[in-house]
Amino acid sequence: MTEIILVRHGQTIWNESGKYQGHTDIPLSVIGIEQTYKVQKRLAKEVINVFYASDLQRAYETGRIIAEPHQKEVLVEKELREINFGEWEGLAYNEIMEKYRDIATKFYQDPTLVCIPGGESCRELIERCGSILLKIVEKHPDECVLIASHGGTIRAMIIAAMGWDMSCFWRLRLDNTAICRLEYYDNNAILKSYNDTAHLYY
Repeated sequence: MTEIILVRHGQTIWNESGKYQGHTDIPLSVIGIEQTYKVQKRLAKEVINVFYASDLQRAYETGRIIAEPHQKEVLVEKELREINFGEWEGLAYNEIMEKYRDIATKFYQDPTLVCIPGGESCRELIERCGSILLKIVEKHPDECVLIASHGGTIRAMIIAAMGWDMSCFWRLRLDNTAICRLEYYDNNAILKSYNDTAHLYY
C-alpha cells in the first residue's frame, strides 16, 4: 500500500483578499507560515518517506517547513502547480463576474464546459494532475509520500484518483493547510480523509 498525504499550501495575502493566484508566484503570508508550522507539528512523528511540492513558492515553502523534522529534501515537480487562471489571475470573484460574466457563470456551474481565457481548462488540469499523481504512486511503492500543492490541484488529483465526474470540482471545499489522504492498492485509490484542518484549532 502506498499512502499519499496531500497538503494545501498555507494562506497568502491573495488568499486573504480573495484573489485568484494560479501560476502567479505569491509567497506565504505571516498567517500562512503559522498555519504551516501547525501542520509540521501535527505530522512530525509520522513516518513520511518522500516529500514533493509544486515549484511555486507558497507550496514549496509549505512542503519545506513540514519536511524539516523528517530531515528530508523536497522534490520539486512543476506538474503539481495550480490551475493556470490566465486573464483571471490577480482578480477576485466579483471582478471576474463583472468582466467575464457569461464564461465565468458557465465555469462555476460546470468547469468542464469552458476554458479560462488565456489559461487552462479543468479537463487539462485533471489530466495533468491525474498523470503526475500516478507517476508518483508508481515510483514509490509501499511508501508514504507527502505532496504540498494547491487547492485546485489537490481537488483535481482526488477527482482523477476516485474517477469522479469533473463537474464536481467546485463542490469540494479545501481550506489552507488542509490535509487529505489517499491509499493506493495496485493503483486503486481509497480516499481516507478530506479537508482535515484539526491542527489549526489546537
